[in-house]
Amino acid sequence: RQALCTAAGAALLVRVARHLRKRRRQAIQRALEASQRVGHAWRRLRVGASSVPGAGEGLFATAPFAKGETLGHYRGRQLTLTQALRLENRDYLMGGFGVNVHLDAREA
Repeated sequence: RQALCTAAGAALLVRVARHLRKRRRQAIQRALEASQRVGHAWRRLRVGASSVPGAGEGLFATAPFAKGETLGHYRGRQLTLTQALRLENRDYLMGGFGVNVHLDAREA
C-alpha cells in the first residue's frame, strides 16, 4: 500500500514539475516579446483587399517603416512543409521563413 502511494506521489510530482517548466518557458517567451515590443507600429498597418486575384485580404503599410523594424510577433506551432500541407484549415498558417519553417497560429 505504501509503494502504491509513493508511485502515485511520484507521478503527481512529475506532472507538477512538467507544468512548472511549461509555465516558466511561457514566462520567458512573454518577457522576450515584451523586451522587443514595437510600440505603435501596428497603427501604420491596415488590412485590405489584395490586388492578387483570389488572395482575399492582405496586410498593407499606410506609412513607411525603417529597414529592419519589427512590425510584430507571430506565435504558433512550428511545422514542416509536409505538416503544413496536411492541414485542413490554413487560415492561420504563416510561411516564408524557409522551406520547412511554417507557423500555425490557430492555438496561439
